[in-house]
Amino acid sequence: MEKEVNYGKRSYIEGFFSRLKQIFGFSFRNKSEINREKELNAICLINSLILVWLNLR
Repeated sequence: MEKEVNYGKRSYIEGFFSRLKQIFGFSFRNKSEINREKELNAICLINSLILVWLNLR
């Protein structure tokens, strides 16, 4: 049962990163975990700004 739960989480995360790569041509440029987190936060912020801009049109 535990493997099924973990597989669902893993599948969700892999799907999330797949969508990021399709939309942004995204791949991490940083090796450290802290810098990866900052990079991902910046991309999420840009995505949010784009969504707001599209809703204002």
